[in-house]
Amino acid sequence: MDLTICIPCFEDSNNVDKLLMSIYQSDTEGLAYEILVCDGESQDGIEEIVLSWQSRIPVRLISTSRRASASININAGATLAKGDIFCRIDSHCLVTRSFVKRGLWEFQSRLKDFSALGPSVDVIASNDTFISNVISKLYMSPFLLGPSKFKRSFFHKGYSGEISNIYLGFYITEDVKQLRFSEDIQRKQDIEFLSRLREKRGVGFYNSSEVEIKYVLKQDELVSLMHRCFKQGGLLFQSLKSSRLVHFLPLLCALIFVGSVMIIPSLTPYMVGAYAICSAVFGFLECKSFLGSLLSLLLFPCVHVSYVAGNVTGILEAIILRKR
Repeated sequence: MDLTICIPCFEDSNNVDKLLMSIYQSDTEGLAYEILVCDGESQDGIEEIVLSWQSRIPVRLISTSRRASASININAGATLAKGDIFCRIDSHCLVTRSFVKRGLWEFQSRLKDFSALGPSVDVIASNDTFISNVISKLYMSPFLLGPSKFKRSFFHKGYSGEISNIYLGFYITEDVKQLRFSEDIQRKQDIEFLSRLREKRGVGFYNSSEVEIKYVLKQDELVSLMHRCFKQGGLLFQSLKSSRLVHFLPLLCALIFVGSVMIIPSLTPYMVGAYAICSAVFGFLECKSFLGSLLSLLLFPCVHVSYVAGNVTGILEAIILRKR
């Protein structure tokens, strides 16, 4: 068999249904493939959804433990995978028509030089409203939580080449079976896995602008996005080994700002002004509208404050756990 597509999920049957539709509509002619929906015992009708697709595409449901993490579900899929190549796609994504066949072909043609191939990611809103669409565009900005070459932002719309980290993508199935995703950390499992994969294979990863996937941002309202960023900020200190300097940029910038204000209070209006200008400029570059630029003046500081507050909470929790 050519390919195993693994979809880890929990309580996300509506998005799984949409993802399976996008796979069904994609170009898979001539491919021998299987789709494994690896679910943590959801109670939202996932069994019915998968059953409804079995007459049209080769899909089956793999049930793991209740509320299983993404890593547990991915590992369950890898254990049962029959394909030579393993493709992990999150349930809140949609594939483009050429994603499966193009991704498989590109990865197979680059196996000698790279150990994994990642897609170019286009972030879209789950709700078709002006604010949701603006938030999804700003989510791709490097000014939000650091740069990522795999995001189709203003700065990296067509990036193809070697990359330090990929999101989702294609792997050799045996590599995933042997290395497995870490089930002990809740964030940055991909980076931790990729570091071990690089060590095992001795080669890096490739990102292709020709292999595109759409990431559906469920947190496309300001409050839900702030909550997500707060949670991400807190989890950062649970996986320090798999974190990189870019993940600490918001915290470092906040420390520099607070330190500068405390030492030289007169700098405050200039630093706030510079931050506001950066927010507006980056917002305009991504949204290409003045309204989007204005909204960015609210979104960026809210996200940055939420993420840094999560960092502080994570540090305090780590200190408390060590004392115990």
